[in-house]
Amino acid sequence: EKLVGISKDDFSKMYKEQYGFDDEEIELIWKVMVRIYQKYPNIEEAEYQFCLLMGRIGYNKSDSELQSSVWDNTTGSLGYEDPRDYMMNELGLTKEEANKLYYRVRLQHSASIINLNSQLPLGTNEVNALSKFLNSEINPDTGKIYTDEEIDNILADIDKNMNNSKYYNLWESCLATINDMKVSTLGKNDFTHQMITTATIQYKEDKLKGKIDLGIDVSIPDYTKDGTWDDEAGWYGDIYGINIFNNQVIPSSMSNSDYKSDLDSVNILHMQQELSKNTYCSYEQSSKIYYEKLQSGEINRASYFVNNNPDVLEQLEEEAYKKYYRENIGTPPQDLVPPAIVSPDGAIVANDQFQNEKKICEEEYNKHRAEFEMLNFNKKAEYLSNERKNFYLSLKANSNNYIES
Repeated sequence: EKLVGISKDDFSKMYKEQYGFDDEEIELIWKVMVRIYQKYPNIEEAEYQFCLLMGRIGYNKSDSELQSSVWDNTTGSLGYEDPRDYMMNELGLTKEEANKLYYRVRLQHSASIINLNSQLPLGTNEVNALSKFLNSEINPDTGKIYTDEEIDNILADIDKNMNNSKYYNLWESCLATINDMKVSTLGKNDFTHQMITTATIQYKEDKLKGKIDLGIDVSIPDYTKDGTWDDEAGWYGDIYGINIFNNQVIPSSMSNSDYKSDLDSVNILHMQQELSKNTYCSYEQSSKIYYEKLQSGEINRASYFVNNNPDVLEQLEEEAYKKYYRENIGTPPQDLVPPAIVSPDGAIVANDQFQNEKKICEEEYNKHRAEFEMLNFNKKAEYLSNERKNFYLSLKANSNNYIES
């Protein structure tokens, strides 16, 4: 059996090696992919719809209504709030199949990013894991979804009563299930994260308009190349962004599974472009070729990413230099605030004196770059914070895995 240039056997092998899925899970994913290609004759549209569906399984309204709205503007909407409704109504999956695939993909997401232990009271990771577990269905056949209030009550009872909690067996079941899956997903890519990032890049609609619709001030400069969310859905979001969890805003973070998924989503689409110069090469076929080259050592995950996206390191080094300058020399020109002078027409303008001061500051700022460039990359990294430092070190070291300093 073969579809869009990849055999079912090769597809199965790739999904086991890269994501840790078992035969039953892969059979369901293959079935979904076949149905999507039947539904959408245009191959590029089918590829996008497949990645969108797999991505929205992990990022939808069950996690947060606000998050769902953000992703609608980032990747486009399935037309259904619940991805299982899409699978049943549009692809003809049974309720059992849709629940099972939804459950397994979300557990792969949790298991690939969370190191669990059964020690109580609960820490942030355990709360996150249990919430995802409950929202993923404890029993896929029942279709049960727990509300945020129910989850909060369960967590509060476990945290208060520990081993005596009436929900303790539920907690142990959660740990056992995710830890079992952890064995198969250890060191693997976060599948739904990779798919949502890929779908964001594939999405052709006006994503800048999506930011405006959400009330984001698009005049504020950021590091993304065109003001869209292509990077923010992946590496940029993991080192600069925020997450919305149970309708609460928390800082983003990057794990090894995130690092691999972020880079691979960009790398595979770039390789697909290269392979399609003469004859179109499908996304799945391109993925197969990419991972074969990665495993053979023909390419390196980090260097392939940097070679095709050199601005990423430039942006991180500019951020590091700005902090280096501030700590060792003086005020960077970016930090200068013009005096609030109002012109007759009501506009705020900067006077000539300020413009001259800024010009001198910029000349001084650029003059010291040579000193910074003399530092090795480990020294430069000290001027970056948290995930940005680790991400920078991983890329500079040409590492296939995320380096946590």
